[in-house]
Amino acid sequence: MAKIISVPVGLVMRVDGPKIEVFLASETEGNPYQEEHGETYHDSGLYCEWVVRNEETLVVPDAREHPDWKANPDLKLGLPSYMGLPLRRPDGMVFGTLCVLDSKENSFSENDRSLMERFRDLIEKDMALISAFERIRLQETDLGLLKRVVPMCMYCKSVRNDEGFWKEVEVVLRGFSGKPASHGVCPACEPRLEADFLTPNKV
Repeated sequence: MAKIISVPVGLVMRVDGPKIEVFLASETEGNPYQEEHGETYHDSGLYCEWVVRNEETLVVPDAREHPDWKANPDLKLGLPSYMGLPLRRPDGMVFGTLCVLDSKENSFSENDRSLMERFRDLIEKDMALISAFERIRLQETDLGLLKRVVPMCMYCKSVRNDEGFWKEVEVVLRGFSGKPASHGVCPACEPRLEADFLTPNKV
């Protein structure tokens, strides 16, 4: 993208909590930004903060000519020109920005803007696909958990198999382990066993 528009910097910026950081950076000569480089989001003075706050495209031909941008950190890096568009998540919330910066005055042509819009659309479609795949993965995980739930009769403790037949739990365990089930008494049930033996038989 940066090479096509003939600028040194192309970035995808992401808002991450209190920070706005570089999510992707173009590998172009003169790009001082690296991935995960970030600034505090609020009152950062960055062009991208304005784009995220206003959810609109911003074009700054030369920040040196505008007092509103005198505190912009990009000026210290020799990047007075900017064009940025908001990037939206599938739910409509702003993810961050897609932007380009130049080291000289640049008003950016209509072709440049059209190209940026096409890149923005492609990125947003990719985010939508990733979101859809993640939903499918979670649904498959939930389905897998449901498949691992074994229906058991609350009265006789028989277990229903995949064919819909009910079998005694001892039979099912023997099928899993290949060994016959033996009966014993767990510590929690020992008092009940003792009570049964100590209680006189009713006639």
